[in-house]
Amino acid sequence: MAGFGKITVVGNAGGQNIVNVFWYRSEQWFPLLGDPFTTMQEVIDHWILVNLNTWLFCHPGAYVLQRVEGVGYNNAMVEQDGSTAVRTVQEVGTGNGGEFDSYALTANITWICGPQHQISGVGSSQRNRGTTAIGPVASEKISDSGHFVGNYISQDVDAAANTLRSQLVDFQAISNLTPVRLHTAVALGIKTGTTWSDILGYKLPTKVSVRRSRLPEA
Repeated sequence: MAGFGKITVVGNAGGQNIVNVFWYRSEQWFPLLGDPFTTMQEVIDHWILVNLNTWLFCHPGAYVLQRVEGVGYNNAMVEQDGSTAVRTVQEVGTGNGGEFDSYALTANITWICGPQHQISGVGSSQRNRGTTAIGPVASEKISDSGHFVGNYISQDVDAAANTLRSQLVDFQAISNLTPVRLHTAVALGIKTGTTWSDILGYKLPTKVSVRRSRLPEA
C-alpha cells in the first residue's frame, strides 16, 4: 500500500474553532508521478473540489471554513518529510438559519467501517466506527424534543455524507484515494496498536448531538 493522507478541515463559528479530520489511503500510484502523499497539495485541492459545496450547504452562514490542511504518512504511519500543505478557503456556510441556542449543537454522521487492518502494534480496537460532527446547527432545524425537522438531514447532511465517503478519484492521473477511519487498540488502559478500516457507508442522525470539547473532532 502507498500510505495514508490526513486532511484537517478548520472552521469557526461564534468565535469557536471547529476541526474535522478525514483520512485516506492509497493502494498504489503511477511510478512516474510519485506517491500522492509526498505532497498533499493536490490531494487538498481535489478534496475541496469534491466536497466544498455540500460541506458549506449543511452549515449556516455563521460558519466559516477557514482552511484545509494536509499531511502525508507512509505505511507505518510515519510522517513524510515535506508533505504538509495548507489551502486557505475563507468561505461561509450557505445553509439557512441564523439563530442558535448553542454553537455546540451538531448533526453527527456515523461511519460504517469494514474489517480492521494492522498498521502498528498488536490487537484490534473494540470501537470499529467513527463520527463526523456537522455544525453548528441553527435552532430552526431542531424541534423542541431535539429531533431534526424538515429536509435538513435527508437532503443537506445526506449529500455531504455521500461526497465525504466517496473516493478521491484519478486526480492528476494519480490512483484513487479511499476514505478510511483509524482505530486505536487498547489493553488494560495502554495503547497496543493502530488499525485502519475502509468506510463502507454511513448512518444519518435523527437527534441533535453536542460537540465534544476536545479537538480535533475525529
